[in-house]
Amino acid sequence: MSKVKIQGNASGTGTLTISAPNTNTDRTLTLPDGAGEILLSDGDGSNLTGISGSSDAFWVRSSSGQAPVATNTYTKLNFDTEQIDDGSNYDTSTSKYTVPTTGYYFVGSKIWYDNYSQAALDVEVHIKQNGSNTNIFSITSHTSSGGYTGLHTSGIVYATANDYLEVYAWHNHGIDVTVMSNSSFFGYKIY
Repeated sequence: MSKVKIQGNASGTGTLTISAPNTNTDRTLTLPDGAGEILLSDGDGSNLTGISGSSDAFWVRSSSGQAPVATNTYTKLNFDTEQIDDGSNYDTSTSKYTVPTTGYYFVGSKIWYDNYSQAALDVEVHIKQNGSNTNIFSITSHTSSGGYTGLHTSGIVYATANDYLEVYAWHNHGIDVTVMSNSSFFGYKIY
């Protein structure tokens, strides 16, 4: 049978008190089979063992925009500037976010199409998983006059470790257009 040992600290002068709640129900506190510290209500968790902080967040943007985005063609967007990349899971050379751990992720993208002169234009933004032709999130907007058009899509996706996520643009303007430099791609692990 395992034993429970309470050991004092020779240099400490305080008293550690373990008190029971006011209850009529038997409770069992099971200690983990490993070394570590207990998280206190005023602690930040930084000394806990076996629990890693989230390194599953990213926010990237395009530094100079992207052109051309050809008409009636799904064009992969390049986001080359990392604002946040905890864990270095976003690759600016491939514009892919590689999922480091299996779980549910909130991901999104906001893109701006540059000024154009023709009316009646459909524009889209798509987030794809593992290069699939099936979009996990997408949105379409129909504009009735020329100008700047911004689109945002986001949602929750289940992904396994080493899956990757990318952003694609599409439009039917009839000529090439530009996706502007303030466009972005972002996400973080929920659990």
